[in-house]
Amino acid sequence: MLYIGIDLGTSAVKLLLMDVDGKIKKIAHPPYQSKISETSESSIYPILIGIGCFSFYKKEVFTMQILFFRHSMTAGNFERRYLGCKTDEPLCPEGIAFATQQAKQISFPLPEQVFVSPMRRCRETASILFPNLKQQIHPDLRECDFGMFEGKNYRELSNCPEYQAWIDSGGTLPFPDGESREQFLTRSCAAVSEIVQTCNSDRIAIVAHGGTMMAVFSACEMHHKSYFDWKIPHCEPFLCEVFRKNPLQLQWKERN
Repeated sequence: MLYIGIDLGTSAVKLLLMDVDGKIKKIAHPPYQSKISETSESSIYPILIGIGCFSFYKKEVFTMQILFFRHSMTAGNFERRYLGCKTDEPLCPEGIAFATQQAKQISFPLPEQVFVSPMRRCRETASILFPNLKQQIHPDLRECDFGMFEGKNYRELSNCPEYQAWIDSGGTLPFPDGESREQFLTRSCAAVSEIVQTCNSDRIAIVAHGGTMMAVFSACEMHHKSYFDWKIPHCEPFLCEVFRKNPLQLQWKERN
């Protein structure tokens, strides 16, 4: 994302062309002067001053967009099982039908590239949603490692002391023999950050998992919602704009 801005630290209004990380690419010295009240230090704002008035607004020259999707449903999802990176289930018939329906209703501009978790449920979903795009597999978009809870549901774990301890912690304890929340967030955010910084497209899609999206959004999205506050339905689009590339900062464009 590039911005046109002004430098308010001097009496002369200078137009600046800045990238998403605030680095100045070009400085233009217009032929007009405008007296600005003194400031204690130079401040650069991503706004454009209208000539002849002081009506300020932000001008977005370029915005990278990411269309996130959680995979469609599997049999294990209907049984409310912990399906992590060690359970490679395909979509169930209901999941295939729902993804097919969703593909017909995508109202956003279609992405130019699609990045996908290596898990089968994500690859099958991406094939339905974006049949004409070559899938680019990123291994670190995979779901969390649920350790000894993998493949089980809460009924099967109801007498497990490790599961009760995890529940009592509010989901903050590491999964026994699996990943910790911190490890999962770090891995997921690093994967999306790498994609954003290395891809050569303005519009991309990422097809991954509910947990992966919760991890990235809770750490990098500007609403600052906590991990469990993010509700990620199957195969529903979440459109985000990249506000900053490094460190990664996203802005979810919530639909009305």
